[in-house]
Amino acid sequence: CVLAGFAQASPAQALTVQEEVGHYPLATHLAYVHDSRGEWTIADMVRPDSGIRFQPNQEETLAFGYVDAVYWLRLHVNSADRIRTAWVLEIAGLGRAIDEIDLYVPDDDGHWLRQRSGDSIPFSQRSVSHHAVLFAFQLPSRQPTTLYLRVKTNGTLQIPATLWSSARYLENEHHDSLLEGIFYGVLLIMIFYNGFIYLSIRDNSYIVYVCYLVCVFGFAVSIKGVGFEYLWPERIWWNNKSNLVFAELGVLFVLLFARSFLNTPKNTRLINYVIAGLILASIASFPIVVVATHYVAASLLAVQYVLAVASVVIAASLCLKRGFKAARYYLLAWLGVLISILVWVLNS
Repeated sequence: CVLAGFAQASPAQALTVQEEVGHYPLATHLAYVHDSRGEWTIADMVRPDSGIRFQPNQEETLAFGYVDAVYWLRLHVNSADRIRTAWVLEIAGLGRAIDEIDLYVPDDDGHWLRQRSGDSIPFSQRSVSHHAVLFAFQLPSRQPTTLYLRVKTNGTLQIPATLWSSARYLENEHHDSLLEGIFYGVLLIMIFYNGFIYLSIRDNSYIVYVCYLVCVFGFAVSIKGVGFEYLWPERIWWNNKSNLVFAELGVLFVLLFARSFLNTPKNTRLINYVIAGLILASIASFPIVVVATHYVAASLLAVQYVLAVASVVIAASLCLKRGFKAARYYLLAWLGVLISILVWVLNS
């Protein structure tokens, strides 16, 4: 069945790999099918008379937006190396927030070996104990192989998949870990520094800013999987909800900081009412984020972030136009951050 499936692959899908090249983006080599009932198994995938029709992905990225669904992905790959080689399949970015990901790899006897990952799978049950979504396997020499991925999630579904040779992945992961460590270190320094400033001058803007930074830190370790690996490895419910909780609190503190720093009740009363309404909406939405499905919570958060970013940018612009000089520094410091948040939301 594996060889038959490979023979049917179109040239755009089939991927020939060499260990010395090191890594291959997989988006345009993947085909997918929606499992509407979530009932298909690997046996259904490889049965010749199953009638399952995979659709080749023609885009540079493989993304489905916000979904509550199960998809199967198929990858035809052929190793051009003369010996059996070790490879790592990585699903990066927002792929780390997918609930369940199973990889099926054929062994030499024709059986299918399943590997597991995903943020709804206890960390101890991951096939590769790493905060990234990784699957390790070997490819036989000069022999076509078909791999299947079963993906189940309730939320945004993006699958930025890359196939790495094991040696190249270790090199890349070393640099990524260093950069991530620097990022977390800078955030912690900013948290403590601004916390000390607040204790010294008792300006409420600083404590709000510290709370926002804590939310950024919490969201980062959650979405990257670092929290799952080191802080809450067996807390499945919290692992699914933590990024949403930190994101909702982030909306609240962005609005509170803008209101405090820009003094919107005095400098721009009309927008102040809008910001106040968004603050109340954020507080009211918190229980929904906690109890609702990821799909509903993430959709609600997306709307809130778009409105919040638009409101605080308009507020800062109006304050600057009316002579409030501090608004210039707010825009210089925050505009890049706010636009990045907006792009992230639209991308999701």
